[in-house]
Amino acid sequence: MYCLWLQPILSAGGLSPYERFEAMRNLDSSPQSGLYALLTNKWFVILGWSVIFVLLLILAAIRQQHREKSKQKQYHIFEEKANLFGLTPEEREILYSIARLVHLKNFSNIYFRPRDFETGMSRFLRKMLSSKEDEDSKRQQMELVESLKYKIGFVQKN
Repeated sequence: MYCLWLQPILSAGGLSPYERFEAMRNLDSSPQSGLYALLTNKWFVILGWSVIFVLLLILAAIRQQHREKSKQKQYHIFEEKANLFGLTPEEREILYSIARLVHLKNFSNIYFRPRDFETGMSRFLRKMLSSKEDEDSKRQQMELVESLKYKIGFVQKN
């Protein structure tokens, strides 16, 4: 009584050296043997695609987390600059809206780019004037925009 793995070894002992050499040469010649069989096995392929899919999901999650941290950092810098310039909450909201209307990736750059501020301000005013708000609130927002320009330093007081 001997094991199954021992049987091919014992049966190969009865072969001549030439027969053993031919058997070894023909071992990997069939397309369904060795590495080829492993790489074309349907479960190996399914496992490979599953691993790739999971890794892509992890990459997307890490990238999203990085974007959120970057956005929080930008907003924190924006708030620090607003504190430095002494902006009121209403002025901060207007300035944030202006920065969004200019499509700045880094919102804190609005403090240092007069052209972007002017472009965003014109878009903001156009949007505000076309809204259905009453005249008093429109006038109040116009005053806030003017005071914002002075506080940031884009216009000098006379």
